[in-house]
Amino acid sequence: DGFVQNVHTPRVRVDPDGRCAVMLIYGTRLVVLPFRRDSLADEHEGLVGEGQKSSFLPSYIIDVRELDEKLLNIIDMQFLHGYYEPTLLILFEPNQTWPGRVAVRQDTCSIVAISLNILQRVHPVIWSLMIWSLSSLPFDCTQALPVPKPIGGVVIFAVNSLLYLNQSVPPYGVALNSLTCGTTVFPLRIQEGVRMTLDCAQATFISYDKMVISLKGGEIYVLTLITDGMRSVRSFHFDKAAASVLTTCMVPLEPGYLFLGSRLGNSLLLRYTEKLQEAPAGPGRDGPDRQEEPPVKKKRSEPSGPWAGGKPQAQDEVDEIEVYGSEAASGTQLATYSFEVCDSILNIGPCANAAMGEPAFLSEEFQNSPEPDLEIVLCSGYGKNGALTVLQRSIRPQVVTTFELPGCYDMWTVTAPPPREQPEVAPGTSAEPEAAAAAPEPSEEDGERHGFLILSREDSTMTSRGHGFLILSREDSTMILQTGQEILELDTSGFATQGPTVYAGNLGQGQFIVQVSPLGLRLLQGVTQLHFVPVDLGSPIVHCAVADPFGVLLSADGHLATFTLKGDTYGGRAPRLALLRPPVSHPSRVTALCLYRDLSGMFTTESRAPREEPPPRPHAEAETLIQDLSGSVDDEEEMLYGDSGGSGRSPPREEPRRAGPPERDPAPLSPDPSHWCVLARENGNMEIYQVPEWRLVFLVKNFPVGQRVLVDSSFGQPPAEPRKDERGERELPHVRELLLLGLGRAQSRPFLLVHVEQELLLYEG
Repeated sequence: DGFVQNVHTPRVRVDPDGRCAVMLIYGTRLVVLPFRRDSLADEHEGLVGEGQKSSFLPSYIIDVRELDEKLLNIIDMQFLHGYYEPTLLILFEPNQTWPGRVAVRQDTCSIVAISLNILQRVHPVIWSLMIWSLSSLPFDCTQALPVPKPIGGVVIFAVNSLLYLNQSVPPYGVALNSLTCGTTVFPLRIQEGVRMTLDCAQATFISYDKMVISLKGGEIYVLTLITDGMRSVRSFHFDKAAASVLTTCMVPLEPGYLFLGSRLGNSLLLRYTEKLQEAPAGPGRDGPDRQEEPPVKKKRSEPSGPWAGGKPQAQDEVDEIEVYGSEAASGTQLATYSFEVCDSILNIGPCANAAMGEPAFLSEEFQNSPEPDLEIVLCSGYGKNGALTVLQRSIRPQVVTTFELPGCYDMWTVTAPPPREQPEVAPGTSAEPEAAAAAPEPSEEDGERHGFLILSREDSTMTSRGHGFLILSREDSTMILQTGQEILELDTSGFATQGPTVYAGNLGQGQFIVQVSPLGLRLLQGVTQLHFVPVDLGSPIVHCAVADPFGVLLSADGHLATFTLKGDTYGGRAPRLALLRPPVSHPSRVTALCLYRDLSGMFTTESRAPREEPPPRPHAEAETLIQDLSGSVDDEEEMLYGDSGGSGRSPPREEPRRAGPPERDPAPLSPDPSHWCVLARENGNMEIYQVPEWRLVFLVKNFPVGQRVLVDSSFGQPPAEPRKDERGERELPHVRELLLLGLGRAQSRPFLLVHVEQELLLYEG
């Protein structure tokens, strides 16, 4: 059509029911991309023909000027909710104007709703049927926001006004400031207690009748659409909830969470909570509760304008309530919201100026660096989000203290209950440690727990008490340090300090400490030793892995042993460690191992994961059967006359949903924790055993070569004798370390990290 340049930014909108997507190109053309659905695919099968099925049906283009020659200067477009076919609403301005010309030309914006028939594409007029249009809207309309079901319709944002429009329903609009006087003849009501402009505002719905609006200054309002019994919007209620960043985009996540994206400040993840207010009892109610309401809500609760009559017109008021329903009966309930920041994404732009220089303070450890340590200071952000940003080339810690520990090659940190719980515990066996082991619950004051940092060194092992304990290991000794305001060394404790430490960690949900030495195990509570277990595997212990309450030991010659934390028993003994030899025998030596405590439910030996949902069904089916038998007559009436609000069964099930915070999906039942041991052998096999049964469930051959996908070769049977080929076992790379851990929310994403010679392999389950 003679385009020599494209000044229009393409816009993409997706149907809320997932039937198609539409993109506006060149300002006047709509590209329709239908999505493949079973019903559409069956009807469209003859048109598409045979071939490979894709996720989309053939796309086509609509020239909006063929629908209406005045359909130009499109401002915004949105899909509407609640229509049988995809219905696109277009906000446009056929004859443009500007603020200096409103005295001559005003109310220039219009809307049109187009129903898209995806299958019957014989002619553009049949493709798209104009089902709803409205003109003479304020000239400063900026965007449209579709209202979810069951209300439906659209909210039109103008700079100085806010409109609600719906097909076959009278429009409703409010003036947000005095600038609407003389600039529009559209009927607008005065919104009491609100003075704002909506230019550069961002908004999104968090429920079917509540939306969050972020203004250009960062103020956050919650707008409630107050409806009558016929689901017709009668008024707006604004509640100023918070002040945040200058928002560029706003996206609702799962119920209760909102993301604010910003080009001028940090992007924020907000969590909002709802506190319901008491619904107004009637237009003429008075009393102490009314006096305690905030001014905005008090004015909002009173009937305003020609909608409701005053007190002298009591009979008309009753008639109106009988026909349209009262505000309280409509189900609209006012609420106040509070927002809190959960997370943020740092943004240092836009940058206005920059300067380079040396840091004002630098620790002595970094002053002798051959390269100069420079910083860049930026003037970043805008307005209320403006700040000074300091950029550094690397992380530069402020060193509190420094001391040399020659010969230390490993270290651990451990936690323990505070010392005040210890004086009543006898050094030997007592009932209190048994009670702690019986219910290894975390202390209510976890923040006051003490920790131990264990370090092993060559000549001796030392222990200290304090808020943190550092355990350092040398070749022939262990040092225990207490970290607090100062770092102190413990002279006496239950830790083994006369030899190196192989491993130190916590058991019993942090209540106990286990220290693994080359020839034994120690169980401690704080600095008090509770149990000592000598271990003889034919060679010293060189490695240990722990997943509460289990642990696995590996000796220098590849033998395994497992230990378990046992609580108090009928014998009245103190918490102890039970040592066992797992029934795992194989001529190939174990080179690396790890223990994993699975909380995601992905690690299972049963192939009925999808069938684990039906167990709660028998109870639900029984309830459904009882309800169907008791309410069969009501169901027939509802099919004929609709759901009645006075029915005895339905309202009690829906009202609690309106009275609580935003609807959330029911929390999934967390699976029971399971424990697994991963072994790597010299012959290249990787084996996964179920603990504590020590049953082989997964076997991978030639594991160190770095296969892209790990496939099970065990078939539930123990591994056969390894066969040596002409290359020999020693040619396979050597697995030095294994680590299986869960990442993500609730540790739902298992990752396997493998250290093979000079490479690091990473697998995701």
